[in-house]
Amino acid sequence: MASLHDPGEANSVTVTISHLLLNEQAAVLNNDNVKELFVAYNFLGIEPAELETPFSLPKPKANNPVTYNYTKTFQVDMQENYERRQYLASMLLPDDPEQGRIRFTVVSDPTDDDELGVECEDIGVAFVSVKEILMTKKDVEDQNVEIYDVKNEQDVIGTLNVTVKCLPALEAVEKEMKIEGTY
Repeated sequence: MASLHDPGEANSVTVTISHLLLNEQAAVLNNDNVKELFVAYNFLGIEPAELETPFSLPKPKANNPVTYNYTKTFQVDMQENYERRQYLASMLLPDDPEQGRIRFTVVSDPTDDDELGVECEDIGVAFVSVKEILMTKKDVEDQNVEIYDVKNEQDVIGTLNVTVKCLPALEAVEKEMKIEGTY
């Protein structure tokens, strides 16, 4: 069966962080030390500083979205980005430490006028499963994923609207894994 995708799509992955919404139960809303938030994520073994929204935005009121509209496209072609492609393949393996998920972290950013020594603090985490994208054969587009409180991962404190376009790349990697006999 011929692929319906542009061949270039099999060599790239695009991640968009659209907006963040906190619900009334989010403890961070009552924390006066938290003034601004940014979103970071772990992906393809890339330096974390390269994978965060380029700016922090003021902490929103409950149920009011704060919009980042931050998109980054990663090349995962075999020729020039072999390591990234291998990383993508490893996410599909049963022993992947993140269980085939991209972890998004909502982080509080101390403002410049805060006392010295105040550190960034993780507030919540959200996940997108690349394994699920491959199984359902559907990219994640404009989807609200639940943000879990880092102090109690049972508590949902809001949603993060994200897009992860990687199905053609995942299908290509899966095919290569079957050929190489590593799957």
